[in-house]
Amino acid sequence: MKFNKIFVFLLVFCGLLISCDAFDEDDENSVGGGEATSYDMQIFNLVNAHRKQKGLAALKFDDDIFNQCCIHSKNMSTGKTAFGHDGFDDRVKNLTPLCGAAENVAFNYSTKPEDVVNMWLNSSGHRANIESTQATHSAVSAVKNSEGAWYYTQIFIKR
Repeated sequence: MKFNKIFVFLLVFCGLLISCDAFDEDDENSVGGGEATSYDMQIFNLVNAHRKQKGLAALKFDDDIFNQCCIHSKNMSTGKTAFGHDGFDDRVKNLTPLCGAAENVAFNYSTKPEDVVNMWLNSSGHRANIESTQATHSAVSAVKNSEGAWYYTQIFIKR
């Protein structure tokens, strides 16, 4: 009997470790007013890890920024908004007070958070936003469309 209890405990424990360890492709964003998913936070944390490597201060995650990122990623994923930065001024207008703002967007089919961060780091403009000494707050949102393509938005602001 004692062996069975230990075996069941180990099975449940291993199951929890596996479920918390990797990104789940069904981990969907609750767009607008929702909370960041583990996938969103993995990307955000990789950006901060890169900043730390460069001796830069970590960005503070901001829920209001996240909501704007989430709406834009969803709009791009559904075709409501073209892929790009259309409407950026309106998004940041909703994030007052701020002293400056920048945005990175991306599109791909990978589910690896490292892939989107590496895409941004391999682009001089996107890298400049990530490595900005002016940015203090940020958030990122990834949304998958019905064809399996991922759309990403990260906004950086100075407060």
